[in-house]
Amino acid sequence: MVVSVTASTTQGQMLSEEELNLIYEACDMAMELNEFKFKIYEYVESRMTFIA
Repeated sequence: MVVSVTASTTQGQMLSEEELNLIYEACDMAMELNEFKFKIYEYVESRMTFIA
């Protein structure tokens, strides 16, 4: 999985607890999606022997 980071400017303020929790939740979701993608790849690969 590729994570793209872009430069940004800040106002010099810390993230609020709510904003930080949203970021953590989004990261968890991205990691879970990557795990699902890997499982799908494994399934498709296992079925390719029957198709090919």
